[in-house]
Amino acid sequence: MKKIFSLFAAVLFAGSMFAADATLVKGTNAFDDVKVNDGKAIKVGTSKNAGDMSIKVGAGATSLVFHAAGWKPTKSEQATSTTILLSTEDAGVNLSKASFDIDNEDKFTGSDTEFTISNEKKYELHVTLTGVKDGATIKITADRRFVVWGATYDTSSTEAIDNTAAEVKAVKTFENGQLVIIKNGVKYNATGTVVK
Repeated sequence: MKKIFSLFAAVLFAGSMFAADATLVKGTNAFDDVKVNDGKAIKVGTSKNAGDMSIKVGAGATSLVFHAAGWKPTKSEQATSTTILLSTEDAGVNLSKASFDIDNEDKFTGSDTEFTISNEKKYELHVTLTGVKDGATIKITADRRFVVWGATYDTSSTEAIDNTAAEVKAVKTFENGQLVIIKNGVKYNATGTVVK
């Protein structure tokens, strides 16, 4: 029965993705006293100065998902979107995308620090990561104000497959007209119950 469960677990979890919260870190001209949908967010830049921030992911990260939107443009800006640039200085780490044109959000305006965004999916961005061994820091910059929130990263796991590969094969035989499975010297019936 244990082998059947292990094999089931290997099939179920092989290549599965496990999500974890990424860490938002304020940088130059960035503010972490902002909340979007009651979660931590970082506002980057001011009306006169650009800024930057970072997202930290853990070991083995294979993808990053986060939300970002541009600050409502002033009348003189007339911007319909904001371009954010992504980079990393971590050796061997590669990003599938180095820039995004993000929509501006009219709710991001003034000196407010708490915002409710009803259509978060509209602002969701995906980046595939390769070469992340001990974690990585992804820096985000833009030439105008923007907000980042809701960052998570995924890691893939093949541990379940590795565990089943080391198992010893079971032998099936009949004793007294009943099917008996012998594994590691222990006898089991067809339902996985130990036979004495």
